[in-house]
Amino acid sequence: MKTIFSNSKYKMYKWILFFSFMLLVIATAFFLSYKTTDVGASPSMIVRENISFKNDVQPILERRCTKCHGGEFPSESLNLESYESLMVGSQNGEVVIAGDSSNSLLFEQIESGEMPKRGSDLTAEQIELIRQWINEGALNN
Repeated sequence: MKTIFSNSKYKMYKWILFFSFMLLVIATAFFLSYKTTDVGASPSMIVRENISFKNDVQPILERRCTKCHGGEFPSESLNLESYESLMVGSQNGEVVIAGDSSNSLLFEQIESGEMPKRGSDLTAEQIELIRQWINEGALNN
């Protein structure tokens, strides 16, 4: 059975089409596997000095934590409504060790995703801000 592609002129077009398709497949695979690095989205790249408790940390705690850790009977006796009450700690003792986020219970719970228990986890940027604030000395600023 003769087809349009059995003619030698069309065989050349068939090969051109085939190689063009293969080039397209290879280019697509390359671009799909190529990963860009968004420096702004990387939590380790948030480099700010003097993280402010009042302007940076407290708004996060108010929005995400004080429903359980606030009011008259805060969970675990940990009240996150103010700097002073945060630094008092909980029934388990200190939750923030100034200058040492890796040994601060507050940061451990947030970083591991244990807290907050309700709703979504904190964003990488929020976690990094809290880490930096603790490592900068957990100042009341």
